[in-house]
Amino acid sequence: MRVVAIADESNAVIAAGPHILLPPSRAFIDVELAFCFLMYAQVFALAQSHQRG
Repeated sequence: MRVVAIADESNAVIAAGPHILLPPSRAFIDVELAFCFLMYAQVFALAQSHQRG
């Protein structure tokens, strides 16, 4: 299983795997981050599902 972390700041756990860091602009809450990248996560999951059959 592959997990891609999407975050506005890094730590050791996030840096250890594939990740996308958002540029600093303002403080985000988790709900805002979730809605911003919900479509990305769904497309990624669909592509993985098709790849595995």
